[in-house]
Amino acid sequence: MQHLSTCFSHAFFCLLFGDELPEGFLGQQKNTSKKQLFVSSMSAFLDGLCVEGKVEEEALAVLYDDTRDSLVDFPTPAALINVNETKLAIQHIESFLTALKAKCSELSRVRSLFVPPLGETETVMEEERSKAIGCTAMCPCCKSKCSQSEVLHNGRHSCFSHKVQAFGGVHKHGTKKLVFDQCCNSDNFKSTWVKTQVDDKGKKTVVDRLVFPEYAKKYYSDWSFVLEPNTDHVPRRIKRAWMLVGDRIAKHYGMDNNTPSSWKIESKPSENYCGVCLEDFSQAQKDRTGAQRDKHRCRTPCKHYFHVRCIVNVMEERRDSCIPACPVCKKGLDLFNPWL
Repeated sequence: MQHLSTCFSHAFFCLLFGDELPEGFLGQQKNTSKKQLFVSSMSAFLDGLCVEGKVEEEALAVLYDDTRDSLVDFPTPAALINVNETKLAIQHIESFLTALKAKCSELSRVRSLFVPPLGETETVMEEERSKAIGCTAMCPCCKSKCSQSEVLHNGRHSCFSHKVQAFGGVHKHGTKKLVFDQCCNSDNFKSTWVKTQVDDKGKKTVVDRLVFPEYAKKYYSDWSFVLEPNTDHVPRRIKRAWMLVGDRIAKHYGMDNNTPSSWKIESKPSENYCGVCLEDFSQAQKDRTGAQRDKHRCRTPCKHYFHVRCIVNVMEERRDSCIPACPVCKKGLDLFNPWL
């Protein structure tokens, strides 16, 4: 792979700068022209890709000559240090890439048969998967996903934002009432957690009682819980999420759905917050006078309120597959312009 990368970069530099490249810049032998270096580097690159049907060196030489003709006024490598020269070079880039694409299309015989080593492919896939998904461990209390960016990270698991513990089936001892505290808020850090053990006959026995920080340290030692008083107020997005799935979660854990009554009211659509991101509108956003037009409040024909950018994103996501619809009531928005 390193060899192929070197061959391609050498060919590219020769094509872009031609004889303006300093002698020996690419490590070539003396008296070797940039055209010869391009042909030899490109041939080695194509051979390394296992292309079926060898491309003749004469064809590569023609590609070099034609492309260089289109870049006759392209600045030298030294001149590109000057900002003004760099700006002038930009106008040549489009014609260069267009010519290069056309010539490469002419040279294309069949698709490449190059197959990277299996081990290398799996390693790259695992690295990219780790970056995209991160650690998949879930908080033992609220079932929020660990926020660490790597699957195998050093240190304990942690979450940037915990859900309420009802999502994990946490309930008050001896009852079927779910707990609606977030893991790191003040009330939870003051509460006493009970550890029970079930014997062979199915009888539960209390084996430990500890305040949450001590309980977590003892039984959830691979997780980090830090007191965050700003989580004392449960965000509306979490309340809205619970209202959508609360009944099923309560049934799954065999608990009562004792959702706070205020949540049912607050989770209803309102003119005071966006129906997508659930953030409150500022007065400037309501008056459509703020500097960020995409944050202005807009109202759909079905009388629901959103940030302009939020509803635009929803409409664009659905436009290819179906008629855009209001995310609250599902009525069509095909003629709606949120910018007006």
